[in-house]
Amino acid sequence: MSPRRSTRSDRILNPEPLLVVLGTCRAEVLRATITVKAFGPLYHALSMVVTAIDALATMLTGNAYHFAIGGSVPPQHGNDPNPSAKVGEPES
Repeated sequence: MSPRRSTRSDRILNPEPLLVVLGTCRAEVLRATITVKAFGPLYHALSMVVTAIDALATMLTGNAYHFAIGGSVPPQHGNDPNPSAKVGEPES
């Protein structure tokens, strides 16, 4: 008998909803981090969660700095994450 092939994909077709929830979770974990003893066991556990979220976001987007650059915020200019208008300048 030959091995059965999986029909599951190695990628998520629409990662944006997951990235939005991960961003919210990451923000809450970071908020919790500032309320616990610095470098204590809970602090390190919370830091590991942030690291895991960042690793998953990197896998989903290919960008290691997804959340650092404001990722998973709904784009203001269609699908272009880097609009040509400069911040603070009025749009034409």
